[in-house]
Amino acid sequence: MQILIFREKGNKSSTIRINGWIGILVITILLASCTLIIGASSYFYGVKIGYKSLSNESITDLNFLKNQYNSLQGNYEAKKDFYARKLALIQSELTRLNSLGNKVARIANLDRKKFNFDSPAFIGGTKGVDYKKDFFYQLDEVFEEILVEIDSTHDQLNILNKIIDEIQIKEQFKPTGKPVLKGQISSMYGYRNKVFGGKGKDFHKGIDLAGKTGNKIFTLASGRVSFSGFKKGYGYIVEIDHGNGWKTRYAHNSKNVVEFGEFVKKGSLIALMGDTGHSTGPHVHLEILKNGKAIDPYKYIISKDKFFNKKIFSEQFE
Repeated sequence: MQILIFREKGNKSSTIRINGWIGILVITILLASCTLIIGASSYFYGVKIGYKSLSNESITDLNFLKNQYNSLQGNYEAKKDFYARKLALIQSELTRLNSLGNKVARIANLDRKKFNFDSPAFIGGTKGVDYKKDFFYQLDEVFEEILVEIDSTHDQLNILNKIIDEIQIKEQFKPTGKPVLKGQISSMYGYRNKVFGGKGKDFHKGIDLAGKTGNKIFTLASGRVSFSGFKKGYGYIVEIDHGNGWKTRYAHNSKNVVEFGEFVKKGSLIALMGDTGHSTGPHVHLEILKNGKAIDPYKYIISKDKFFNKKIFSEQFE
């Protein structure tokens, strides 16, 4: 095997003679070198293309993950705001219930140590919720506190409701308020100048409230009608037995609208105003008796029930 080498100067050439196996080795080395160069070039070109493609995919994935994160973050903030508003609403309702409980307990003159609705509805304990971290973890604690307070408030209100029911029952059968919606006191309880001739004074066992003939007269308390008819001096009169020694009388009526033995509720219509019997004009003569003795009705007609609104009840008869 011969290898010719040309030189630029003098256009001369040289010949190198390679024998046998040395030539084969040289050729093999040359071929291997070319193959290695080509392979390396292809590899690095592929790495370049692959890296570029991988970079593009990575950027796409990163953008996707970024969008997902922003979406989740937005949902988290929205849920956080939602629950924060709900907590504020629950707190407001608890505050309202506690305020109502205090008001009712005060009206009923109950022991404030036993019925205390002043405990605040804490949101997140005494330190509140840190909305910047561990919101939902704190939310569980907040709901636990609220549920405990709701249970406490619920128990107190249930007991309070039973007490109010008992008070209402007592108020139903105790005379209070005026027997008419409109009317002025024309004569007080006690001694007064004789109305029908003669000198001196006589004892007036009740209070007179003047008005117009036909004005509605209502009972001051619940009870059973023990008399409904005409009596000398009283004219048409209704007498109601309220139990526990209490009785009321409504006299000089133009008409009685209840009958003997009838049960009437507090504030019920029982008669119409008139001037029958010994009367100088239309009015209702009211007597209140305790254990058979007439007492001054004034403090009873000016007193008000704590939980029974007789006026609202009686307005249905207007």
